[in-house]
Amino acid sequence: MMVSPELAANPNTFQANWVNAEVVEDGVMIYHYVPGAYLEVFKMTQAGGAVTGDVNGDGEVDVRDITALIDVIMNSITDNPRADVNADGDIDVRDITALIDIIMNS
Repeated sequence: MMVSPELAANPNTFQANWVNAEVVEDGVMIYHYVPGAYLEVFKMTQAGGAVTGDVNGDGEVDVRDITALIDVIMNSITDNPRADVNADGDIDVRDITALIDIIMNS
């Protein structure tokens, strides 16, 4: 973890809040420190393809993504974060509806 020079020089008396970020292989680590209270650590990653609805990760949003999403739902695949098209935390028929809407309006 990278810390501010002030904290590194005197970690016991530094009294200010600080935020630091570090680029890692699959995202960005963010550190937020509040003296005497807590240290929060967040990892921000990209959920696969940069395009919402690109379920199969080929860089395009099309009918092949609908097929891939149906496969994810029917086979209870839970390790494809791109499949949560509407970002509600569930992978279900509402994601198919959202994906069709994306395709029809693009």
